[in-house]
Amino acid sequence: MKPLLDKAMFSPLKNVTLFKSVQVDVGGYAIIWNENIDISEYELWKNGQPSQ
Repeated sequence: MKPLLDKAMFSPLKNVTLFKSVQVDVGGYAIIWNENIDISEYELWKNGQPSQ
């Protein structure tokens, strides 16, 4: 996530309250924070890293 937070679209996620509001999108093909910020399952699969 860290590299994405420097991009304008994702910078609002620096707000901890907004970041913690993440949900799985209907159908399970993305995670969403609001109507403007989401990440597709493909993006997560392609560029994601295991959590520690």
